[in-house]
Amino acid sequence: KMKIKVFLIISLQIVIFQTVCAVKTCDVIDILNIDLRLELNIFLNFTEDSADELCKHSGLTPKIILDYEHADLLELNGWATENVLTVAFVGVKNKTKPISTLVKLLWQLHYTNVLFVYKSSMSGVQLYELFALCWQHGFVNVLILIQQTLYTYHPFPAIKVLELRTLSAYYDKSHLEDFQGHPLRSSISNNAPRVYHYTDDDGNLANGGYLYALLLTFIRQHNGTFQEVKMPTYDLNLTQTIAAFNNRDIDILAELLFMYPEYAHSAVVCIYRTLLMAPYAKPLQSYLYILQPLTRFIWLLIIIAFCYSLIAQMLLSRLRTRRFNFGAALLRIVSGILYLPTFYYRNCARTQIICAIMLLASGFLLTNFYQTSLASMFITRLYEPQINTIADIAHTNFRLPITKTDAAYLNSLAGVPEIINDRLIEMNPLETYTLLRDLNTSYVLSSMEDKIMFFMYQQKFLRIPRVKVIDEELAEVPLFIALAHGSPFIQQLNRFLGQIFDTGIFQKMVSDSAEEGILTNEIRFFRTVSAKFYPLSVQNFSMIFVAWAFGLMCATVCFLIEWKFLKK
Repeated sequence: KMKIKVFLIISLQIVIFQTVCAVKTCDVIDILNIDLRLELNIFLNFTEDSADELCKHSGLTPKIILDYEHADLLELNGWATENVLTVAFVGVKNKTKPISTLVKLLWQLHYTNVLFVYKSSMSGVQLYELFALCWQHGFVNVLILIQQTLYTYHPFPAIKVLELRTLSAYYDKSHLEDFQGHPLRSSISNNAPRVYHYTDDDGNLANGGYLYALLLTFIRQHNGTFQEVKMPTYDLNLTQTIAAFNNRDIDILAELLFMYPEYAHSAVVCIYRTLLMAPYAKPLQSYLYILQPLTRFIWLLIIIAFCYSLIAQMLLSRLRTRRFNFGAALLRIVSGILYLPTFYYRNCARTQIICAIMLLASGFLLTNFYQTSLASMFITRLYEPQINTIADIAHTNFRLPITKTDAAYLNSLAGVPEIINDRLIEMNPLETYTLLRDLNTSYVLSSMEDKIMFFMYQQKFLRIPRVKVIDEELAEVPLFIALAHGSPFIQQLNRFLGQIFDTGIFQKMVSDSAEEGILTNEIRFFRTVSAKFYPLSVQNFSMIFVAWAFGLMCATVCFLIEWKFLKK
């Protein structure tokens, strides 16, 4: 029965309000709490009226009562619900102070419901000025109660004050979805594939990029107008961007920025990884080919064959003549391993002949394996070690160019490998952008994965790629759209981003950015160089000549030493 009585009382209040324009403050608050399912009421007693008494007569919704001083010290964002109604009791003579206090209290919650309560009358000009202040700070869900009469406003195409006869007119937010040509100001920087300038076929300056297309789609869907604001430079500059937001020169920016408190941001669309792009391995110098078949296993076999032959020669010589000629034995062993017999076995014992045959057999296998491996390497070509991990960078001399802003962001992160910090060199944004666009192979380059995949599309038709992506990530950066603090468009933008991502349209925009880059000449395919096979030259055998010269020098030294001892 009690529940039925409460329901009848509330229904009666709603009927009375919807049929009679004169209402009480507590009735408005109760109806808003029920219809909007509000979870918290905040009462700001700016005029020191009986807000406490009003709270007692209102419903069961949790309440916070603040005076002027405490409201300036409190910030709801992060600990209070977004489903909140703020009731501000203000005077006609002091409109600016309540707004500034609400800006601090509802920081990043400016899109919640706000009810201003006046007991004295207001002129139409004063009412318009208050709504203009609300629009300036992003308060779009605003009600004003003046002498039991409710007012709200519509911002497009210009601020229009409306007297409400039913709250259903306030609940209807369709007017916020139609900008009616209202301009949204933004700047365009040269930062493909996200947003950039290019010259079209008619010689006119045009804009491109998948984030620009995303922003333009949002504006057109809401019947708005895109207005470009010229910045001092076309290069993305964080200092200039923050200054433009603070001065309200721009409303929105289609760029990938780091999260800084100087500007607001939309809901995160996706997470981008920061990746490294390393030069592809270069062909090995031709004079080094001669050493490549000599792997550790082959060297082990050679050492085993050498030791075995040397011990066998020593034992056989001791058993037969009790004398051992080390020089002759060494010459026979080396000749046998190289499959170059240089002596006759006519007067040798059977054991020596068996030892020589075994040595020649191993030499035959080793030399043929070496020749076939070397021939296959000459045909297929060999390359220097490839950089596949961040740790491999330590074995190279490559540096990592990066902008000052990106360097500061990396230094603020934990877990960045020390080798990365040691190889950083600061460059201006234009230089790093040019290196990335040209796929420069003199550096290890770093960027977000969308830019890396965009510019790597240029090597699609190359037989041998210029660069390769290292799979290990340096950091993860959220993708969002930056807006000025207190932007009235943030709710519409968040809903739009959710729809555009869930339907897969955003992924299609990103994948189509490469084709757009071809049309705008931001992507230039590198010329495919045919593989050239050169005949063997002296350079291929230069290492052999070095080994031969070293052998002659050692032989000469040995000859001089033996000749000196024999002379004595």
